[in-house]
Amino acid sequence: MMIVEGTYSWLLVVLSVCIATVAAYTALDLAGRVRSAAGWVRVGWIATAAIAMGGGIWSMHFVAMLAYRMPMEVGYDLTLTALSLALPIIVTGIGFMLLCDRAVGWSVLVAGGFIMGCGIATMHYLGMHAMQMQASIAYDLRLVAASVAIAIAASIAALWLAFTGTVSSRKLAASGAMGLAISGMHYTGMAAATITMDADAAEMVSAPALDPMTLASAVAALTFLILFLALLASIVDQRFALASAREAAAVQRSQERFVTLYRRTPLPLHALNENGCIEHVSDVWLEVLGYELDEVVGRPLTDFMTEASARRRVEVDWPALLASRKVRGVEYQFVTKDGRQLDCLLSAHIERDADGRFVQALCG
Repeated sequence: MMIVEGTYSWLLVVLSVCIATVAAYTALDLAGRVRSAAGWVRVGWIATAAIAMGGGIWSMHFVAMLAYRMPMEVGYDLTLTALSLALPIIVTGIGFMLLCDRAVGWSVLVAGGFIMGCGIATMHYLGMHAMQMQASIAYDLRLVAASVAIAIAASIAALWLAFTGTVSSRKLAASGAMGLAISGMHYTGMAAATITMDADAAEMVSAPALDPMTLASAVAALTFLILFLALLASIVDQRFALASAREAAAVQRSQERFVTLYRRTPLPLHALNENGCIEHVSDVWLEVLGYELDEVVGRPLTDFMTEASARRRVEVDWPALLASRKVRGVEYQFVTKDGRQLDCLLSAHIERDADGRFVQALCG
């Protein structure tokens, strides 16, 4: 029996830390899309953030494992390796889901971070167990506990940064700290392991069958490509969201100008919704009938007509207007607030959008 003294490739160690940092930055950026989305779009962004964060953590772990050089052949159980990849993605997704619909309090942060941290630590030791070699592994339980604590603390910090808002100037520093924390968890877990080579294997010391640098480079390249595509999707979505917000603001300003002009027109005009209820009226309309604005908006126009006019409006004229989109010179009797009856000739025109949906009926 011989204890294996491995060595680290510092180039791959640095690469693993870079992967963890970029994955943390991507997850922080994607968390902003989670907060602003709803429904299935939110689910999609949660899945994307989970793949970026969880997949990035796994990639860092795998590259860091390849960075540890041992004088023996090492293979990997594909089933356990795939499970170790799925685990951090799933627990990261659970952590994001726990927080996206809740106020970000410490109890929720700790609960989500505990689930994520335990899952990530389990991923590490499951990945260690996936190694196929003629050796056995023993663990220092104190360092194992330390690695789990680091994973939980890093997960709580990640969720806190993601859902309490990080401005762009702080995001890079936050992702750097997260990358170091995640890497610290891995290398603490590696320090907890003592690898003892079997007696018969000690007589056949050989170089690893796989070229660690080639495999690590391939994993890192694929990871960076996935993270780049996720960031690109986030940037595009942010641009669309900004354009939509600007368009909505422009529409709001236009609507406000319309309402102002509508109210100040010297004619007794009113606008109705699809149910025949008043949406807008001009000041002259209010002056003629003697009402205040809050007394008429939202009420059916027929509330201000005589019974005979209201019945004709509902049974004959309103269906005709909906069918033809325009009526002219229809005679009604309106009732003022003080009870006087006014004879009026009413014309109306229905506005519809590009898809033919009712927008409003303009009347006067």
